[in-house]
Amino acid sequence: MRPKPLLALASIFSIMLTLLFLGSFFFAYTEQTVYSASTEYVFSIEYHDDDTTYSSFISMWTDLNSWENQSNQKTLYYHYHADSTTIGIWPITAHETTGIIETSAKIWLHPPRSGHLEILEYFPFPEIKKATNKKRFYRYFIGNCDFLNKWVWLKYRMVLSDAMEKIYWGQKNIPVKTLQGKARTKEGEWSVLYYYNEQMGFVYWHYNYCDKIIIKLKLEKIIPHDLNSF
Repeated sequence: MRPKPLLALASIFSIMLTLLFLGSFFFAYTEQTVYSASTEYVFSIEYHDDDTTYSSFISMWTDLNSWENQSNQKTLYYHYHADSTTIGIWPITAHETTGIIETSAKIWLHPPRSGHLEILEYFPFPEIKKATNKKRFYRYFIGNCDFLNKWVWLKYRMVLSDAMEKIYWGQKNIPVKTLQGKARTKEGEWSVLYYYNEQMGFVYWHYNYCDKIIIKLKLEKIIPHDLNSF
């Protein structure tokens, strides 16, 4: 028969392991490290192609509700400012609802993909995995590309910077990590570049489709968000 003191210690140890596991699970899936429902992120947009060049603004915010049936994703909102809704021949919906994953381990989110921004569906989405040694990896897309009216196969070789770099933002230098990737096709090269700051999230997004279309999103300001709005 096991001595009672040892049995008690075994029980305590088992309880501690259970609490540790549940605590780490809860922490990983509930902690908001950057994006919150009370904060709105305003981006400038620059769009360039052979026929069109324009600039405008888009706002982004989130809440704690799950996005549709995706229990691991929170709802992410994009609001296109008034001058963005009828640019050239591309009508854009005023609002867009999608999803974001934010845990203590990673941040991953959908970019805006309405109207002329639908091509962003075919680039790797903004994603940062924290405390990882994996600096090089691949992202794939294969399927029907509505933008090109044909099936495409894209294999992006992604590279995450080893160290922080400094960029100029809002009259000061801020530390960022860079995430960039390229995919080569018969048409040319698709490339993507993200700058990520630990306090403000993704502050710069740059997309290049074969030098035919270039799209840039730059975080211009962070403001309080009215929780009673859309």
